[in-house]
This record gives sequence, C-alpha cells and structure tokens, in this order.
Amino acid sequence: AMSSRNAYLSPEERKNAVALPNAMREAIAAMSSGTSPGTALTALEEALLSSGFASVDYAEVRDADTLDLLSSLAATPARLLVAARIGKARLIDNMAISPA
Repeated sequence: AMSSRNAYLSPEERKNAVALPNAMREAIAAMSSGTSPGTALTALEEALLSSGFASVDYAEVRDADTLDLLSSLAATPARLLVAARIGKARLIDNMAISPA
C-alpha cells in the first residue's frame, strides 16, 4: 500500500497490506496458467483474509477498455480490480492482465 491511506494503518497492518499486491500477482499468474478467474479470485480473497484483511469488497476481472465484467480471459487486455479493508483503511488496487 503506497498511498495516503498508510496514515490509517498501524505498523502491523502496513506490514500485512503487502499481501494485496502479492495476492494479485499470484492470481494473475494462476489465470495466465489456465486457472479460471473464479478460482483465482477465490484464492486471492482467501489469501487476503488469512493475511489480516477484514473483508474484500470486490475482486473482479474486467475488460481493460470497456470495463465489462469478464468470466474468462479473452484475447483482449484485461484488468484485475480489487478493493479490500484492513484496519481503518480501504485499499484499492488494479493490475494489468496481458492477453493470452
């Protein structure tokens, strides 16, 4: 977490917040290896919750241009969008998913 929201995190929460980008990279790697988005997103949510996050508001794969929700990866660029709560902060992040 590299934002103004760091001010809302305790040192322990700040340490645990690195699970967000790590879990996102793992989900993208899993999807790139053929895992379905649903399975990868469930694993991402479980990883965050077991790392000290209180809740995951959303974890979605969307078309990079239209932001339409995707249930499978297509030949077009996509983005992984995640919002999760840890401590008093709501962390929001997104990462590119390259077409297969």
